[in-house]
Formats: sequence, structure tokens, C-alpha cells
Amino acid sequence: MKCLSVSHLFSWTRILICILVLGYMVPVNAQSSSTEDFTAMPYRYRVKKGKTVKIRALPDVNNGKKIGTVSYPDLIYVENDSVYTGSGYNWVPVSGGGYIVVDYLDKIDNPYYVDQSQPHPTVNVARTHSITKWVLLALCVGFFIVLLCTNKPLKENWRGRMGEPDANGMVRLFMFNKQPYMIVIWLSLLIASSILASLATLLGVGGVVFVLLWIIKILLIILVWVGIIMCVIGIIATLCGVFPAIILAIIGGIVWYYDDSLESFGESCVDTGLSFFNEVNMLSFTYDLFTQYWSTALYIILFPLALFVAFAVLALLFAGSIMFIEKCITMYYNMKYPCPVCHEPSEPAIYLSKGNPLPVRLRPGLYGLFRIKHPVTGEQMATMYFNGRDKLPRKCPHCGNVINAKVGEEKHFTLVGLPESGKSTLVYRIIGEMMRAHSNVEFTDEVELPIRRAVEEVVKTGKFGSVVEKTAVRRRRSIQLTVHRTGVPYRLFVNDVAGELFTKAGMNYDSVPFFKDIQSVIFLYDPFTANVSTQDLGSNFKAWYESEIGPVKDSSYREELDEAFVALKNILENKGNKTSKVHFNFVLVKKDTGYMKGVNAQDESQIKQFVQQELGLAAEMSNIESDYASVNYYAVSAFEPLDKSNIEPLYKGVMNQINLKL
Repeated sequence: MKCLSVSHLFSWTRILICILVLGYMVPVNAQSSSTEDFTAMPYRYRVKKGKTVKIRALPDVNNGKKIGTVSYPDLIYVENDSVYTGSGYNWVPVSGGGYIVVDYLDKIDNPYYVDQSQPHPTVNVARTHSITKWVLLALCVGFFIVLLCTNKPLKENWRGRMGEPDANGMVRLFMFNKQPYMIVIWLSLLIASSILASLATLLGVGGVVFVLLWIIKILLIILVWVGIIMCVIGIIATLCGVFPAIILAIIGGIVWYYDDSLESFGESCVDTGLSFFNEVNMLSFTYDLFTQYWSTALYIILFPLALFVAFAVLALLFAGSIMFIEKCITMYYNMKYPCPVCHEPSEPAIYLSKGNPLPVRLRPGLYGLFRIKHPVTGEQMATMYFNGRDKLPRKCPHCGNVINAKVGEEKHFTLVGLPESGKSTLVYRIIGEMMRAHSNVEFTDEVELPIRRAVEEVVKTGKFGSVVEKTAVRRRRSIQLTVHRTGVPYRLFVNDVAGELFTKAGMNYDSVPFFKDIQSVIFLYDPFTANVSTQDLGSNFKAWYESEIGPVKDSSYREELDEAFVALKNILENKGNKTSKVHFNFVLVKKDTGYMKGVNAQDESQIKQFVQQELGLAAEMSNIESDYASVNYYAVSAFEPLDKSNIEPLYKGVMNQINLKL
């Protein structure tokens, strides 16, 4: 009986222990009902690690009835973020009823929440978990670097980002090349591809992890059921006398006791996976990125493209503006860039660098604004007159002559007359006297050696020692001078025309193109070369002529003066130069030969009277005075000293007529 009593005592003890174990293992589900709509609740909390918190009907420790408990890692969903104070604690309302102390909770975002007030509810990309964002960013950077290093078109465009030589070997400014635009487009495509590849990778890895999390949840559920079965079998076996089965019952009871925690852990695993797929989903996340940041991305892509286009437009506008300004200035200063040989406009000229022609026009544009790089020599060639273009050698497009002359405000006068009237001699004497009296006058470009020697002789001695060579028949000679001053210098064209061009046989309009720009004419009269037989000569001049030269009738074979007057007028009009804008200077040469005896060579009125009465040119000069802007009379000698030659009054008068200040 004693043994039986002991056996019965142990049996009843085992039954009591199992009942107590079963009583303690009854689960308390503190989670909200699974039927609750979590997408309508913007907030949720997670119980802090190691904490167990009671849910009460009221926010009061004393008066609030306990309706449940929660522990880590349980989640609490709330409909609003209002905080209530009671019994010295801060409380938040729990979905489904009740209040819980917020001090034991960690606030986290609810990824399931959808704002129903929006017409098209979307997930807020900015609320994505920070770790997810950093992982996504790292993947994007990694993919971008890989694509950047392996993209051949991008590398090719980058190498030619500053432009590639065209058919002429010239390189355009970067904004006029396709490479910068293609670089921006390719970078945009690489960034978009990196984002898509990162999302796909993240989704693929997340899918594998999500499956593993589901497997963990299923295994935990199986573990709970196995624990329950083990506990039940262990209790039954123990009651039947298999005492070792108590261990099985205890292990199963422990598993059964923590079934809520195990299931909660499994749910949290799946919840994490669901949260991941809700926050990082290829379709929704990409859609959200596009809807929230499409305008920003578009601005980022279009800004450099628009900037390049703006640079190109501004460059063209600036080039057009400075060319227009230079054109206005050149028109104001009468700068027509004539060739010193053919007198045709030398622009657009063919500019040279060490003898190599520039294959494009030298002006602001696609290849440069202020300077253009020569494709052969590498010389930076100025595109504008104001920054040194006139210092460059250039080839005339009409005659092919290489021009080294600088440009300036152009002034033109010419010496004309019958053959052998001393035009060339007077030209050199005038230039020599100007250079002798004014140090700011110099030759613009290279001149022929005989001309330079003749002028230098005048500069040094003030007179000629020998007669200079005459201008070749049917030719004209143009000597260009630079008259320096502050600002734009003068470019003075002194034109010496062969007398044969003013005869019936020698008249040729094409050989004197510069007449379109002539502002003043010096017409030379030489009694030794003129036909005076048709003139009504005065007694004094006639007596001198017959005494020094011969009978008047013997001059009939010479050229007639009135024909030269007509030829001069016809040439000017043929070139579009109105005689009413041209000044006429009638100059009697070789005054030292005595044919002007009794006439004061420095008194213009006496010279005019001599021309009209003694030379019998009253009618001709009357016509000239009505045709030209002004008519002046001079008497000079190219071989007399300066104080007697009257050269200085002549050239100063001409300079005043063409508005050139020495």
C-alpha cells in the first residue's frame, strides 16, 4: 500500500504539473485581428527588445482594465499619432481598442499604408528604409561604373568631345560638334540602365530572401505543432508510466508555451519580406520614381543639352554682332580693303600662315570667335581687324597677289594728265615732302626699289637729283601710305595713271578700277606735251611758246586737253563715282621754265586768270567748275627747292579736300 500510495502520489503530481504547464502555455495574442486593414493605418510601433507591455482599456494604470499583453518583436498598428497622458505615462491608441504606454515602443513607418485621399495612391519613395536606399544606391553606382567602363560609343564621343577635324582639317568649337550632345545622351541612358539593373537585382535577391523567410515561417509553424504534439504525447506517455517521456513533454511544453513568439517571429520575417516587396518593387517603385522625379530627371538631362545649344546660339549671335559692329566701323571709316595691285576688294581674302592658305574664311563663326587655329601650322589667326587680322599676309582673290598691307581709314587721290606731263616725278616729290615734314607717314607695304630711292632722295635733300622713270603705258601705279594717328590710322592711296589712258586710243575703263573711290584729282598741264593749236592762246604765252618750243601749229600731233577732260569724266561716271563729289585740282607744272612770266605762282587767282586768258581754257574750265565739287589752281615745279616749288601748298590742299589730318 505504501508503494502504491507513493506511485499514486507521483502520478497525481505528474498530472498536476501537466495541468500547470498547459495552463501557462495558453497563448495571449496581443496582435490586432488579422482581419484589420493595415493599409488604412499610417503608423505602427514595435515593442522594444526585452520588454513586455500591457494593453489597457483606458490610458490609466489604476482604472484601466488589462485586455492583453505584447512583447518584442510584436507590432502595434495605430490609426493616429495622438498621445494621451495618464498615471504619469504617455499612451497611444491601439487599433481594435485599448491603449499602450508609448515609452516601451519604437515608432516605425507602415509600408502598407496607402493614402486614399490621393487620386492615384503611390508609395512614397522617400519613406523607403534607409538600408534599402543605401543598398539601391550602391548597386546603382556599381552598375554605372561597370557600364561607364565598358561603353565604347561613350568612350569614342569622349575622345572627340572638343571636336574632330572636318574635311578641311578644321576643328569647330565644342558646342558645334555632336560629341558633347551624345555624351549627355549616353550618360542619361547609362544612369537609367543602372537604376533598372539595380531594381532588378534587388528584386531578384529580395525574392530569394522572401522565399527563405516563408520557409522559416512554415518551419516555425511546424515546430509549434510538433511541440504541441510532443507535449501531448509526453504527458500521455508519462501518465502511462513512461517516466522518461516527461522530458519530451517539457520540451514540447516549452515550444508550446512560446508558440506566440515563434509565430510572431515568423510573421515578422514574412512581414519584412512583404515590406521589402512593397517598398522595392520593380513596377511600383519604378513608377513611383518616374512620377515623383521625372521632371527633375528631365531637367538634369535637358539642362546640359540646352546649355550647349544656348552656347551655340549665343556664339553665333555674338559672332554676328561683332561682325556687324566691325562692318559699321569699316563703313564709317571708308575701309574697303582694296588690293594694292588690282584695286579690287581683297575681302574675303585667302589668309596665309607660313605660306599655307587657311581653308575657310577668316571670320568669327563655327571655328572660333576671336581666333581660328590653322590646321597645318597651328597658328592662332585673328578673326577681326581690331585684334590683328590686318597684320596677317593674305592673297587677293582676284589677282592672287600676296598683300601685307595693314588696313585703315581709306583716302584716295590720283594724278592724271597727258603723256609725259611729269606725273610720276610729281608723285614721288609729294610723297617725299610729306614724309620729310611728317614722321607719322610711312609706306604701307613693300614698294619698288626705284620708287623708294626717289622718295628717300627727296626726304634727305629736299629735291630730285635725276628724272624718275615714267609709269608704263596702259598701266597705273598705286602707292599706299599709312598715316598714323590715335585710333584707326589713315591708309592713303596715291594713284599715278599713265597719260595714254586719257587719250582716245588708250582709254580703257577696266584698267582703272580704283577710280570708283577717288576723292580728289590732280590734273597736270605741261605746255611742252599739250596740243595748243586748238587753244585761243594769249599773246604772252604764245610768244614764249614760239620762242622756246616752236610754231603753235606744229603741236597738232600732240594730245588735246579737252579730250583728256572728257575721258576723265567718263571714267569716273563709268565707275559710279559722281564728279559732283570729286575735287579737281588744275596744276601747271614746270613753272620754272618761264612760261608763267609775270604771274605770282603762289596766288591762285592769278594762276586761274593765266589759265583762262593765256592758255585759252576759259570754256573748258567753266565746264569743269560746274561738274566737280571744287576746282583749285596750282603752279609747281618738281625740281625746285621746297620753298619755291609750291609742293607743300598742293599736297596740304589735297589733304584738306579728302579730310586727312597730317
